[in-house]
Amino acid sequence: MPELIGPAHPTQSDLRPLYIGLATKLRSRLGSNHLRRSGRSTLRRTLAGLVLDEQGYRACWTDRIVLIDPDETRLTEWLGANLRVSWCEHPTPSDLEGDIIRAHCARR
Repeated sequence: MPELIGPAHPTQSDLRPLYIGLATKLRSRLGSNHLRRSGRSTLRRTLAGLVLDEQGYRACWTDRIVLIDPDETRLTEWLGANLRVSWCEHPTPSDLEGDIIRAHCARR
């Protein structure tokens, strides 16, 4: 994957945050959205674009650009091998999301 800029993970300096967002049911959101098809997930389409040349992914056009089925499978495997998920719980996460994103962007 291309070298990512940004602040290091607090306990693993070789990791960088790639996505910050809210989810009331993180497990189901990951399973039903980010680990399925690129047509449903902006995160998947963005990651596919970042590694398109490196991985040789092929795309087709529907109402948006999506990967062909074999490459959807390859991308899911790539996600499992290269990305990690972490989270924190908060009673009112929407109160913090903007501040967390700004803090991470400011440290770039």
